[in-house]
Amino acid sequence: MMHQRRAESVGSVLLQAGVAGLPYPMPKPKMRMSLENEVIAIFLLFYLVLSGVLLYVHYREGAPSANPPARSSAS
Repeated sequence: MMHQRRAESVGSVLLQAGVAGLPYPMPKPKMRMSLENEVIAIFLLFYLVLSGVLLYVHYREGAPSANPPARSSAS
């Protein structure tokens, strides 16, 4: 019971922090999301996941530009 109350307080604090900058409280959306916003959100999530995976694979194998070998700089 205490854990549920703590979760509610954290959620209300986050909600107040998000709405604090607005001159009026945000109205509750009647729809889930508009179609354009949903497409944009899905595209951004896909782009972030894809770029993260590509960067991880790229730097896991050791990019030559990230860490040049010492013998090429010595000569």
